[in-house]
Amino acid sequence: MVESKSDRRFKIITITALVIIVIALSIAYLSLSKKLTIFGSTKVNETGWNIAIPNEKNGLSPVTSSGGDGNITYETESYDGVTVIKNLKVTLRKPGDFGELTVPIKNAGDTDAYLAYVAGVDGKISCTGTGNTKERDERIICGDSSNNGAEVRYTITYDNDLLTKGTSGVDDLNLRSGVTKMVKIKVEYLPGSSNVSTHKVTVLLPEIQFIFQQVM
Repeated sequence: MVESKSDRRFKIITITALVIIVIALSIAYLSLSKKLTIFGSTKVNETGWNIAIPNEKNGLSPVTSSGGDGNITYETESYDGVTVIKNLKVTLRKPGDFGELTVPIKNAGDTDAYLAYVAGVDGKISCTGTGNTKERDERIICGDSSNNGAEVRYTITYDNDLLTKGTSGVDDLNLRSGVTKMVKIKVEYLPGSSNVSTHKVTVLLPEIQFIFQQVM
């Protein structure tokens, strides 16, 4: 049976149409896949996320104060919405001595944030004494291994709210864009204590972290 010219022409047109459809579908699939990949790897408001401790050029910077024989040193860092206060050491000798650190935390980004958690609020302190009464002085200031009987206390306030654990006690967790809130950490040899160390003792606080999240 001989195939007619019209039949051959119909087959060619049909095959050509199918090839064009397959090519079109392939291009559409690749385009859709590319778009999905881009959307899946995009971070929300990445360029507008900037929470950190301002420096002196911004008109604000951490400030220390002390009373009696108190003396304070510290380190800070900020990254990905986390502000860290570490190696905070206060040297004390007698009841009433204290050291206090005030740290500004500014939301300099375009995105509002909120305080999700504060780590280190109720952590353990450690003591390093000097002289021939080193061990006795350390026990007076820091107490036992769990800080039971310690003559020193530290407190942390955020925007004038006293933190008791995590974010407990904070009235307003929001840190809106352009807003700066103050953190205060005070280490104090309890006034009126009858236990007095012979020599100065350096108190080391646990690392304190203020963890912020974006408001979605």
